[in-house]
Amino acid sequence: MVPWTEGDALRESEPWARQLRWRRFVPWAEGDAQRESEPWARRLGVFTLGALILVGCTGGSGGPTVTDARIPVPGEGAPGAFYLTITGGDEDDRVVGAASPQCVQTVLHESMESGDGMMTMSAVEGGVPVEAGSAVVFEPGGFHLMCLEPSGSIAPGESIPLTVAFENAGNVEVEALIEAR
Repeated sequence: MVPWTEGDALRESEPWARQLRWRRFVPWAEGDAQRESEPWARRLGVFTLGALILVGCTGGSGGPTVTDARIPVPGEGAPGAFYLTITGGDEDDRVVGAASPQCVQTVLHESMESGDGMMTMSAVEGGVPVEAGSAVVFEPGGFHLMCLEPSGSIAPGESIPLTVAFENAGNVEVEALIEAR
């Protein structure tokens, strides 16, 4: 038996011990089942439940998320392209740029079909809008992030850091998976 539980004559005879009902505040003391029905235990349970509900109602951080970031292995000295999915946060935003330590420059591009059926590619001026709650997919034949003059080791199965810059939300850092072509 724990020396300060019920039955300890020294502690039970002291006024402060009787006032606190010491055994009820010691979780391993005898009488734990009775302690659960005490008013303070019920209030603690209600408070905990209320706190959990409030946390659940506030949702996430509210900012945009970047998922499925990948880059096919570029040819020797050739530029590469990052593909990814951006899901808007609580407010409309805009992708205004990107950076990676393994690219001398990272440029926001869009591929489109010209009038004669040829595919062309150009830099996007002003950024790419991302509406709140909607997804924008950066994929071949559409928006992508060009990795100009890739440097270092770019081998399939590894990943490289990529920072996507938003007009309002700031920077979002992800790891882009390097895929074989």
